[in-house]
Amino acid sequence: MDIGGGWGDNYYQLKLDGVNVQPGTYFVLDSEKQAAFGKTIFSEAELGFLNDIPKAHFDIVLLISTLQYIEDWKSLFSTFDKLGNKYVYIAR
Repeated sequence: MDIGGGWGDNYYQLKLDGVNVQPGTYFVLDSEKQAAFGKTIFSEAELGFLNDIPKAHFDIVLLISTLQYIEDWKSLFSTFDKLGNKYVYIAR
């Protein structure tokens, strides 16, 4: 799950870099506006867009250029822990 992943630009970069991301396993959590734009680029079978953190486990959670915008980051990390998300990648 890519929190703050915009229209899927991090997913796009992974694909350009040759990372084998299985279709239907990458989800972006961002605004409706970003999701609407992303849906014009990627099919729903390839990339999913979310409005809220689902009660599900993800192999990894990405926060790329996003953490500084999250006011209650402690609660966010607590949610990750409760859902069993062990790996969180934070960059920029």
